[in-house]
Amino acid sequence: NNTLINFGQGGIGVGTGASDADEGNGIVEDNVLYFTDDYAEYARKSSLIDGGAIYLYTKNDRTTVRYNRIHNYTGAHSNRGIYCDDGAYGFTIYGNIVTGISNSNYIDSRLVPSADLPTNTNNVIEYNIVQGRYKFEGATKAESGCVKGRNIVLNTANSEPYKIVLGNFEKAEDDINLEYKSNRDLTIVVSRSTRRELKKMPFYRRIKKYIKVR
Repeated sequence: NNTLINFGQGGIGVGTGASDADEGNGIVEDNVLYFTDDYAEYARKSSLIDGGAIYLYTKNDRTTVRYNRIHNYTGAHSNRGIYCDDGAYGFTIYGNIVTGISNSNYIDSRLVPSADLPTNTNNVIEYNIVQGRYKFEGATKAESGCVKGRNIVLNTANSEPYKIVLGNFEKAEDDINLEYKSNRDLTIVVSRSTRRELKKMPFYRRIKKYIKVR
């Protein structure tokens, strides 16, 4: 239930470093993270690269990121909505709405093999609503415990095609592509048919305040 506006390279960081012996557990939910238009212009010229509005470090033994709203996050290069860096493992990313990411993936899980850590294992990404491409990379070895559930991809004119990178997933469901019209502040403006489809999601009541029909 936090609102973070015009933050730096990342707004919320979860998990621990690879050498940290402590467990990385927790729930990050119902937060709003966004840049105003004037700050986004500044960030594109002056900020650090390689960031994420919500940033997951390597070790996430049982970490859940859900029902967060991310919009208009950008920077100098490769600034993701939700970024799972350095082979992050043990996370569930569920029911988030991510729009307006101008220079990278809306959700990004990056493969980093490790001889010492179970990187890219036991990860779940499903039922997120994204305005463009996302990436989900499983572990190099089989039986990684990774699940790519069904995600909602909003069709945006002239946008770069979304892409999914799969590897050793226990389950991989097809995504749903839906009509999308525009953003209005933090709400997403959609057609009636799109809203009917979104209402079928099990958590619709948690995010319906961001859905408008025009």
